[in-house]
Amino acid sequence: MTLTKRDDVYLPYSPTLQTSRREDGTFLFEGLQPGDYYVVATTSARMEEVAYVNVRVRGENAALSVQTNVGARASGRILIDGHPAEEGGARLPKMVLSAEIGMGATLSIQRRGEELAGKTLEFAGTETIDDIVVMLTTQVARLDVSVTTSRKEPEPVLLFLFSEDPAQWHQGFIQYSRTTAAPASDPRPIPFAVTQLIRMPPGRYLLAAIHDVDLNYPTHVRVLEKLRPIAMPVTLTAGQTGTAKIKVARVARERKFVRFFLGTGN
Repeated sequence: MTLTKRDDVYLPYSPTLQTSRREDGTFLFEGLQPGDYYVVATTSARMEEVAYVNVRVRGENAALSVQTNVGARASGRILIDGHPAEEGGARLPKMVLSAEIGMGATLSIQRRGEELAGKTLEFAGTETIDDIVVMLTTQVARLDVSVTTSRKEPEPVLLFLFSEDPAQWHQGFIQYSRTTAAPASDPRPIPFAVTQLIRMPPGRYLLAAIHDVDLNYPTHVRVLEKLRPIAMPVTLTAGQTGTAKIKVARVARERKFVRFFLGTGN
């Protein structure tokens, strides 16, 4: 059994605890900080039956009952550049809200016209969904970005590239990278001075760089909304590598960066 902190955006390094069921069928996680979590229970390594349960810890002990089941079932079609990936479409053995294609990018994951990419869907474990359409493309672009800072020393920064269209703020149309900005007054090159943002669908994007304040969820909608006014527009063309030079934005005193970008302070 695993217990993971539940946040708006999943990250591979989100805090996770593991435990095993005891002989009497109970389990215990200790030393939890207040917050929202989810518990995943499996009957074996092959996951014949699984349970996913949300739990909120407020500071006192919390109890829950977990019942495993065979899980929800989803299937659909995969389209690459508008064409079926294989005759009759492709089968999706389990629900996923992200997709990858080698040397390509995700355009959308839809069900009945609704965009699902990046969204959290909760299931009791008995649902069957057979009409998911995953759209991928091999027509992608690359952007090489140089970042400079007004400081006298190299500066750690967060570099963002995201679609101009908020409806596309999901996997495929958002990238961020932690990199280093070179002092604008120092002509000496620094290692990795150019950051490559690859496998982006063609289109209009916004590019922004801020001091790296160790945001846990850089692609959260609230963060992107704050970045829009300070971002510079760029256009990416399929099959081409674009270049851009950008300065680190100074939008707030650094001690207030985290609250500023999460909308909890001025």
